[in-house]
Amino acid sequence: MLAGITGSSSTSQRTTAMNNRLAALCTAMKAKKIEIYTVRVEVQSGSSSLLQGCASAPDKFFDVANVNQLGAAFDAIAAAITNLRITK
Repeated sequence: MLAGITGSSSTSQRTTAMNNRLAALCTAMKAKKIEIYTVRVEVQSGSSSLLQGCASAPDKFFDVANVNQLGAAFDAIAAAITNLRITK
């Protein structure tokens, strides 16, 4: 169950609850210094603010208008993470 939302709640309420949980998860991960990349694919309407806010930085959010551009987004992410160092 999502934050007290039951199966009888509206789609809007369920969406809000899931979005709130995702935002909380992103905040907790960033607090642990985890780098987060987000990709939004072929979405023509609605806001991208949740995914933009979840990304660790503005350049870690990719808004891919056409699935044909997805490879370029993942190439950019791969190039960026090759410079990361994994530590404990």
